[in-house]
Amino acid sequence: GNVNATMVAVLPNPASSKVTVTGLGNAKQLVLTNAAGAIVKRYNVTAPQMELNIASLPDGMYVIRILQSDGSTQVLKLMKR
Repeated sequence: GNVNATMVAVLPNPASSKVTVTGLGNAKQLVLTNAAGAIVKRYNVTAPQMELNIASLPDGMYVIRILQSDGSTQVLKLMKR
C-alpha cells in the first residue's frame, strides 16, 4: 500500500441528515452500500471533499467505498440514525 495515502474521513458519524467526506484528492468514485452490500448511491468524485445527503435513507449501518485513481479501495463505515 501507499504510505502517503490521504486519510479519508467521514463526519459526523453517526449522522442523521448530511455527512462530509474529506480526503478525496485521489479518489475517482464513491459508492455507498447498505449493511447487506446493496449499492444505495454512487457518486463521481469531483472535489477533495464531498457532502452526501443521507436524510432519506433508513437508519442503520452503511459502508462507504472510495475507489482511488490507482485502483485501490478505501472502506469507511457510517452509522445513520
